[in-house]
Amino acid sequence: MIDLTKVLKGATSGWVAISADYKKLVAKGKNLREVNKKVEKLPSGSVVLMPVVKNFRNIVTLSVGK
Repeated sequence: MIDLTKVLKGATSGWVAISADYKKLVAKGKNLREVNKKVEKLPSGSVVLMPVVKNFRNIVTLSVGK
């Protein structure tokens, strides 16, 4: 299991992009479109997009990039 507590510190709502190794917060925004725009030029598979929620047990993530 991956503990995202430290990585997501300060992200309380919206969407985030996290590095593919789940160690670094790459971008955050109010919605998916905003975050995707911030990371769209990164290499494919370099980030994982996910909504910020209180409980991450049933979250499906997406790997994106060019």
